[in-house]
Amino acid sequence: MNIGFPAGLCVKCKGARMLCGRRECPLLMKYYAGLKVEKVVSTRELQGASPPSVFVGRHGYPRVYAGPMISPLAEGVGKLDSPESWASLPLQEIVRMRFSLVRTEARANVKKPGRITEVVQETVLSRAPPDAEAELEKEPRLSLDPGSEVMSPAARARRVSVYGIKTDHRIEKIWSDTDLRARDALVSLYEKGVPVSRVSQVLSAGMLGLGKKRKMVPTRWSITASDSMISEELMKRTREYPPVNQILVFSGSQYDNNYVIVFFPEGVGFEMLEAWSGKSVWNPAAGLVIAGAREDRKGLREYPEIGGSYFAARLAVYEKLCRIRRSAGVLVLRHIGPGYTVPVGVWQVREGVRKVLSGDPEKVSGLRALKNVITERSPVRFEAWFNNSMILKEQVTQPRLTKWLS
Repeated sequence: MNIGFPAGLCVKCKGARMLCGRRECPLLMKYYAGLKVEKVVSTRELQGASPPSVFVGRHGYPRVYAGPMISPLAEGVGKLDSPESWASLPLQEIVRMRFSLVRTEARANVKKPGRITEVVQETVLSRAPPDAEAELEKEPRLSLDPGSEVMSPAARARRVSVYGIKTDHRIEKIWSDTDLRARDALVSLYEKGVPVSRVSQVLSAGMLGLGKKRKMVPTRWSITASDSMISEELMKRTREYPPVNQILVFSGSQYDNNYVIVFFPEGVGFEMLEAWSGKSVWNPAAGLVIAGAREDRKGLREYPEIGGSYFAARLAVYEKLCRIRRSAGVLVLRHIGPGYTVPVGVWQVREGVRKVLSGDPEKVSGLRALKNVITERSPVRFEAWFNNSMILKEQVTQPRLTKWLS
């Protein structure tokens, strides 16, 4: 399939920005990345290897399309679906890697295992890239929609198979235990060192849970479910730890996503706010938009407005608290700027927060000093954050027992 230049594309710029106000054109970024992998989308006889990874769709659930992700590239296949290793790569390279994999699509019923279920599970079971091949109905479709998340090209498959499996015995052991609940299985794999991106694949392949209740889970759902269940377990563990002894502030950025993360010695729970600049990937308007969610010991009252990024950040935060064996009230402030040209998935939130928390924190003496630090570290005015944050308001307005005891 030839990748033709998109019709009607405006390539004029005004100063350092496009006429639309963005620093880079997301359509052009996808277009040039597509040119580099034209071999991937120019065949109906697909031969190569899988990272290993699979994709399970959600449209039409429980009758969905599913199959292994396959690349005809000769080298580096193992890195094409390993988000944990992508944090230092430029966006252009991540787009190229996404486009280097073909999502093979075969009809499957998630509640009634069949041949495609077996192929998906065999793929996920492998600890190294297995050989794979597929006979496709048409050449893979590559979406250049500038407003959509970066997705691998997709094609319906008449036939698909994988071979040369090298078994990951950690996954095999969990798969064979049909008396282990999915939540416990997820946490067990995570504790055995299986990367979160792989854990979500095992869940997606329908390899976890009790006996006949097992079923494939759409990939988008499995990613959020894995982040959610693992982080919830880590949250419970931190409640047994002593609190941090003063306010700690971590800050940093990645892909024009700016983070300010605050650990409070007083208070409990987790809150995350996201601010989208005008002309950014999720906010085509001119003004700033802020949304978020908060939970206390009772948990979330409803699904977060900011979706999977909430759980991805929560996982990274409670990993950090478990490592330092401390508890804290947590506030995560994320600002998405116009430099984040194309959305690449919630993995980049998880890895971005992990990266920020790997640095040394600023130790803050009080709320006034905290206001100054947030003002210096975030592109968003402190007042805008304060007006939308429950935890910041609680820190200011609620009298503390420690005040009276002192």
